[in-house]
Amino acid sequence: MNRLRGRRSVLPVMMKCAAEALESRTLLSNYTVTDLGALPGGTGQSVATAINNNGQVVGYSTVSAGQNHPFIYADGKIQDINPTGGDSQAWGVNDMGEVVGKAGDAFVYGNGPLHSVGRLPGGFTSFAYAINNEGQIAGDSLTSNPAITHAFRFNVTGKIDDLGTLGGAQSNAFGINNLGDVVGLAYASDGVSHAFIYTDDHMVDIGRLWGPAASMARAVNDSGQVVGYGYFLGLQPRHAFIYSNGKITDLQTLGGISSAAMAINGPGQIVGDSNTTSGADHAFVYANGKMQDLNELIPDSSGWVLQQASGINNSGQIAGTGVINGRQHAFLLTPVQVPPTGSISGLVYNDINSNQTQDQGEAGMGGWTVFVDLNGNGTPDAGEPSTQSAADGTYSFAGLAPGNYTIDEVVKSGYTQTAPAGGRAPVVVAANANATVPSLEMY
Repeated sequence: MNRLRGRRSVLPVMMKCAAEALESRTLLSNYTVTDLGALPGGTGQSVATAINNNGQVVGYSTVSAGQNHPFIYADGKIQDINPTGGDSQAWGVNDMGEVVGKAGDAFVYGNGPLHSVGRLPGGFTSFAYAINNEGQIAGDSLTSNPAITHAFRFNVTGKIDDLGTLGGAQSNAFGINNLGDVVGLAYASDGVSHAFIYTDDHMVDIGRLWGPAASMARAVNDSGQVVGYGYFLGLQPRHAFIYSNGKITDLQTLGGISSAAMAINGPGQIVGDSNTTSGADHAFVYANGKMQDLNELIPDSSGWVLQQASGINNSGQIAGTGVINGRQHAFLLTPVQVPPTGSISGLVYNDINSNQTQDQGEAGMGGWTVFVDLNGNGTPDAGEPSTQSAADGTYSFAGLAPGNYTIDEVVKSGYTQTAPAGGRAPVVVAANANATVPSLEMY
């Protein structure tokens, strides 16, 4: 065997799995987009406001100039649930398909005519925004003072509980979980609105993101995690937050100045909207400490601009509103899980003393062709992943499906590849795992 002293290299190969753990799979997801369309007779516009765990979406759609009607989208069809009524909207839906919203007063719909939820004593109108699986409803109503609204919780007994305030004049409720906890905003004695959670029959001040700023809670899951946003009255920026375990955390933005969190599911995934660096309003999903633009997770050819995400269910389906073909339409996103992948990384270096160990002074070598030999013929063929080692000798391959691979390199003139047997390194890429593989050795 012809040995060339001083011109020897070793190519140790280390495999590391690039797939996230199972609980991180949302950030590995792409989505299919379903256009929910619009109710007939109007301008062809629609807005989605909520989604349940069965994938049913509610919202409202224009039916004539100046009028909207509430809809439910189920089994591939959009249905007007107040076809003979006036201007009205749907804002919440539970897993039984019961819908709440506003049609003059707060209403509840259960596959029949709309039924009024009622009002607080002395009030002349009310709004319903959310309904849980127990049939409890969160909303707000004018009081005997026509300038004052108070948050309420409607119970299946027909009783409407006035949830009060945090010491100020007004309050509004926007979300409720299956335990009956209600969230919204309430004015405190400082004259500023504070996000609250109403639990154990009393209202708790969640606090604020910034010193003098206001805050608003929009949704709460069954773990008591609350999302919403902080804001300066009448001004940007808004910033999305999550409140969990007594702490309020700023979720930041997609690069712009403003964001708002609108919904949270059982696993703790959050959706809403945010400015981008260009100032455009885009829908986002936030999970595992990262906010992602939903427009980057749908097919480039979809034609959609997703502007706001308003609901997310426990399967990760997302309802929201965007623009398609120049019209504002409600959409439904369904996650398509990307299979977990692995990556392989390694180093090419000059093994001057032939001891198969990188010693001090044995530098990495750039410009070596390393490839994944898919057909085992020892030659880099078309379609086989191939790369050049960097100046420091390092290289990597990403996005490999779990399975068995062989790593090889193109041996330069004057070098001999000696180990392992056959001159190739076998690699087993496993999902959600790390592994060390045999090295390729050169001298």
